[in-house]
Amino acid sequence: MDQEERSAVLVVRLWREPGAERSAVRGRITMTADADEAASTKTAVASGEEILTLVRDWLNEFSSA
Repeated sequence: MDQEERSAVLVVRLWREPGAERSAVRGRITMTADADEAASTKTAVASGEEILTLVRDWLNEFSSA
């Protein structure tokens, strides 16, 4: 049985706030688990750990569908 071809999109934009310590990072993540659909999720994040968690969850969702 052939698997249907799928694609997904994840864009991460990162920045540091002026005066923030070097390890402090903020970001905005735009993602969709199905690039053929117009729907996407936009999320603001305030730490590197949040970024990693969202990317990991997105990858797991895509991989398991």
